[in-house]
Amino acid sequence: MTRTIPRTWTAIAFYSPAENRFVALPNAVCTIEHAESSPAIRTRTVASSGREVVQVKERG
Repeated sequence: MTRTIPRTWTAIAFYSPAENRFVALPNAVCTIEHAESSPAIRTRTVASSGREVVQVKERG
């Protein structure tokens, strides 16, 4: 699942309290594992509408 990483922040996963983990969004541009291991991608976790969301963007 490798697509072009955008230059603006894009959500790839949200936190599920029921599963106690981050769940990938259906149209995510990459996986959390890929984003965290790639030096070309920046990641951050933010709260949006009361949910924790993992976002990514191209570094640079």
